[in-house]
Amino acid sequence: MTPQEIAGVRPRLLDFAAEMLGGLPRKDQRAAGELYVRGLLTGAAAIGGPEIYEGRDMAAAHAGLAITEADFDAVVGHLVDTLTGLGVPDETIGQIGGALAPLRGDIVTAPADELAS
Repeated sequence: MTPQEIAGVRPRLLDFAAEMLGGLPRKDQRAAGELYVRGLLTGAAAIGGPEIYEGRDMAAAHAGLAITEADFDAVVGHLVDTLTGLGVPDETIGQIGGALAPLRGDIVTAPADELAS
C-alpha cells in the first residue's frame, strides 16, 4: 500500500485492532495488542509502510496463548473483510495475506490436542 492508501484506511484499521482485541480481560494486554496490530496494519514494511517491526519474534509473543488454527483464520478473515469493505485493492490484500501466512506456525500455539477438537 502507498502511504496515501494507508492514511486513507488508517482509522478503520485502528478500529479493527480495537475490535479484535477488545475481549482481552486486562487493559494492559489490550493496549499492547492494539499497539502491535496497529503497527502491523498501518506502518509495517510488509505492506509497503515505512516501519520495520522490531518487537518480539512471533513465536515468543504468542507462546502460551493457545491460539488455534480457527482463531488465526477468523482474525485473517475479519481483516480481509475489513480491507475489502474499505475498498483496498485485491492485490494489496493479497500482499498482506502473503505477509501473514508465513507467521501461522509461530502464532498458532494451541497444544495439538486442542487443535484436534
